[in-house]
Amino acid sequence: MDLTDKRARGNIMWASCVNTMGVFRSGVDHPYPWTVFSVSYIPRVAHHVPYREALTVAYPVWLKGISRYHMEDIRDLFTEVFDVDASLDDAAVVEAGCACLRELMEQSGIPLSLSAYGACPSREFVQSSLAKEDFGEFSFEEMYGMIGDCYRKPESKPQSYNHKTN
Repeated sequence: MDLTDKRARGNIMWASCVNTMGVFRSGVDHPYPWTVFSVSYIPRVAHHVPYREALTVAYPVWLKGISRYHMEDIRDLFTEVFDVDASLDDAAVVEAGCACLRELMEQSGIPLSLSAYGACPSREFVQSSLAKEDFGEFSFEEMYGMIGDCYRKPESKPQSYNHKTN
């Protein structure tokens, strides 16, 4: 693959994220994976972030958030697909898996943050832009935290909305 081909890289990351919907059986018996699109929707409407870029940056942030409710699925993804050590506790599995995703993104030249587009939109903007059903199992605070993490620079510490530990 030509690493300078941004369109190809974008297509690969987009396809990987969409395929995850199949891994988590969304639309069949588990509709929760669709909330990743709610997280990525806000940057798209607030700052006109391209669809694939918003979704790609939102994906690892969302995985950390959804692990609070569906840790078994997230553990399976990270241990079986990313070969994260299954003997780690839940929090360590999530951190290691997300680190693998960030490393893949960084090596591919994919942004790790949407901070170049501006600051995270206001709480009022988020609340008025999403319907209650867009939140799925997430509270408003959890959703807003995930959206905010999409705008944090990679060296910034993410919010602690994410996951339970064993």
